[in-house]
Amino acid sequence: VCFDQRGCGRSEPKGNLHANTTDDLISDLDLVTTHFGLARYILFGGSWGATLALLYAMEHPDRCLGIILRGVFLNTFDNLNWLYGGGAASLYPAAWSDFVAPIEDDKQPSLEDVLEGYRMLLNAEDEFTRLQAARAWNLWEHRLSTCDPQATQTGEKSPRRELSSAQVEHHYLSQRCFLQDRQ
Repeated sequence: VCFDQRGCGRSEPKGNLHANTTDDLISDLDLVTTHFGLARYILFGGSWGATLALLYAMEHPDRCLGIILRGVFLNTFDNLNWLYGGGAASLYPAAWSDFVAPIEDDKQPSLEDVLEGYRMLLNAEDEFTRLQAARAWNLWEHRLSTCDPQATQTGEKSPRRELSSAQVEHHYLSQRCFLQDRQ
């Protein structure tokens, strides 16, 4: 059984941030497995999904036969800072320049600068600004995940989907994925 987390992919409503925390996602996994009558199962997750699989397995070891993880993202400060505070910029400087161009002033932006700058852009009053910010956010993500710093497409099918994806991801990252008490 595969499913998209709240506000993402085919989940409705797209981009919804209400009641959208890590604990809510863990509860959703319980709801889905109960709905399909699954008592024990193997979890599979990549990136943020790997983090969710790990958290779920730690909270419900009796229900997990095993876990398969790929591209593990552990949400540590070092992980976040490397991705959004400039560490990855050393590998892909041109792609980083594209990513920070909407928020950059004369200094190298910190993790907090990036998150705050994109918070304002992704929630701007005018739709064009929101969509452009979402495109830049998702393109940075796509370039990193595919190791293709010249990629020009994100794989998202529509600007609305790009916006909801960026808003949900930013929501989680700006709150340290709601995991402070679990670290």
